[in-house]
Amino acid sequence: MEPLFLGPVVVLTSARSISAAEIAADALKSTGRAKIVGEKTPGIVLSSKVFDIPGGFHLRVPIADYYSIKGGRLEGIGVTPDIPVSAGQALDVALEVQ
Repeated sequence: MEPLFLGPVVVLTSARSISAAEIAADALKSTGRAKIVGEKTPGIVLSSKVFDIPGGFHLRVPIADYYSIKGGRLEGIGVTPDIPVSAGQALDVALEVQ
């Protein structure tokens, strides 16, 4: 299937890009569809479920883990940008990349 958009795709990341943002950035990078510009992501991607336990407490248990298309685990690793720059500079650099 031909992509609907054939132009360049640039994903901006920062140290605050977590969870689904990391998974999407990694998928686009791994397939060669996008360049990642910005900071390395922190690798916070585990899905979890919260259980109520006695005493008014809650227990959060991981229920899913995510792996890069290239085979590496994302949790604790994160996504390394193709062009590392501070988050504040990422947009300016991304506009130059196109």
